[in-house]
Amino acid sequence: MTGEQTLKEVQLAIEAIEKLRGNLGLTKDDKRNLELCLLRLSNIEQAIIREIGNNLIITLTNDAKALNELISKINKSSESLASVAKKIEKVTALVNALSKVLPSGAKLL
Repeated sequence: MTGEQTLKEVQLAIEAIEKLRGNLGLTKDDKRNLELCLLRLSNIEQAIIREIGNNLIITLTNDAKALNELISKINKSSESLASVAKKIEKVTALVNALSKVLPSGAKLL
């Protein structure tokens, strides 16, 4: 199961617990146990989201490095391809910027 699939399952469990909490016939122990489950599932959800974000950052960083290597090869091989290399450089700069912004956004979760 992928991180995204696991995240979806955890979120479905959270939704189910939230619906159950509205049941007026629950005992105090039942309510407490549901609250504890909800807390633990929320912690798991946040950990999965952080892991997915970290994996995305790694992928973006690796792809940006590969693009930089290709840009270098393109620039060396032909002047006619230099304009394409410039466009790829712009995209690579955006990917690098995104990979730096994502960690700060992940910390907010």
